[in-house]
Amino acid sequence: MGDSIFAVAGEEFGFVGSIILIGIFLAFALRGFSVGARAPDPFGALLAIGISTYLVSEAFINIAAMLGVAPLTGIPLTFISQGGSAMLVSLASAGILLSVSRNKGRN
Repeated sequence: MGDSIFAVAGEEFGFVGSIILIGIFLAFALRGFSVGARAPDPFGALLAIGISTYLVSEAFINIAAMLGVAPLTGIPLTFISQGGSAMLVSLASAGILLSVSRNKGRN
């Protein structure tokens, strides 16, 4: 039930709500890529791009599974599905991404 939260959100908020949710994930990806582009060192850049790519790709794999485009994998919707180890890792990854963005001014 927790992995199918996009289907529930789509039912409750409709097409517009689903598009807004997808837009939020796209904005997160673009922000993560811009953090990576402004990172002071190559490691921080690769780390920021990798973290944002994996978080958003998990979300889009879940969305694709709920739409019937991809097979069900059991990957929860990032930041939205109920807790567990996946939520802990997602939040820790977002914290690392914030740390990279915080250190972007140092050279």
